[in-house]
Amino acid sequence: MSAYEDEFFEGKRPWSVIKDRVLSSYMSPYLAKVKSLKKQILLIDGFAGPGVFEKGEPGSPLIMCQAAEKYAKGNYRAFFFNNKPDFHEKLTSILDKQGWLGAATPIFGDTTKLLPQIPNLLRDQTVFLYLDPFGPTGCPYSLIDPFLTRNNSYSTEIVIMMHMPIAHRLAARNAVAEGRADEPLIQRYHQTMNEIFGGDYWKPIMFAADRSAEEREFQLIDAYRAKLSAHLPYTGYCPVREGENKRIKYFIVFASRHPHAMLLMHDAMLKAYFERMHEDAYAGTLFASNSWSDMLSTDGLRETIVAEVNRRPAINREDLWLKIVQNHFMRYRRSDFLETVQALVDAKIIDCPTPRRTKRLNKDCTLYPGLVTVT
Repeated sequence: MSAYEDEFFEGKRPWSVIKDRVLSSYMSPYLAKVKSLKKQILLIDGFAGPGVFEKGEPGSPLIMCQAAEKYAKGNYRAFFFNNKPDFHEKLTSILDKQGWLGAATPIFGDTTKLLPQIPNLLRDQTVFLYLDPFGPTGCPYSLIDPFLTRNNSYSTEIVIMMHMPIAHRLAARNAVAEGRADEPLIQRYHQTMNEIFGGDYWKPIMFAADRSAEEREFQLIDAYRAKLSAHLPYTGYCPVREGENKRIKYFIVFASRHPHAMLLMHDAMLKAYFERMHEDAYAGTLFASNSWSDMLSTDGLRETIVAEVNRRPAINREDLWLKIVQNHFMRYRRSDFLETVQALVDAKIIDCPTPRRTKRLNKDCTLYPGLVTVT
């Protein structure tokens, strides 16, 4: 694992750009919102690393602290865990140089042993837990369970990376198909999978012979997301890969108790993913200056909106957007949604009886099925 970690921080890999852009885009609006709760904000990075990559790009601890110093200065604590002495020392030095020691505390030790102690110390703090483990063992579900089951009145956000090549290796589908499921090594692999995903529900998904590897990955993360949503109902995920036709390296999985957090993460993930796909596809070409948003499609949006309004007459526009994001995470931009709803109302496919000074809709407008059938 040490060699893996050293290589991980030698330089920012193309796929790592997505992860760090998501974190950067999310932290500022997230902190700006939760500071209004008037509770202490606790930022936790379970696998922090040295704080910077070899070429000087900021890692997750610096991204968190930079945003916290701007939006929550004097009202946050950050705990950064490392189990490698050189990572711990480098991160400590960087935090000290920035003047952040005190608010930020680097902790040396095994995250799997130290992190479980934190929930016992929590009261009503606003908690943001970030877990990006290195190495083949992933992150046990038992690490996040105490955070998932916190009191419902407390703000809790969890972001975790799920490494897909490792999941395939541990599932050992080919070995199982060959009748070797009872071999001690395969049994150990499967026990690790049970620990990572919090159960063995992954087995029929990963052993399926009638699906591609990527189809199994999405189905697995959908099932994991459903498990998280039993406690933190607003969830989503973003695939991370080098380019549009490259294999998925891992998924960034997100869970929150608040719908606004899901909307923020939807925007952050959508932009980070498609920016990276655009760069991979068009860097060095005549299309490099085009917007990443040109890669997005609105296919199905019109029909989805109409179906949702038919199911929920009198829904307001803001709640409708929430339902669209919840059911079609990272699929549509808010601006496209707003334009489409307006067009449907103008065409009388959706009705809006809410009094207003102009034809333009606002977030509180209630929506009903219209007189015209969608075609």
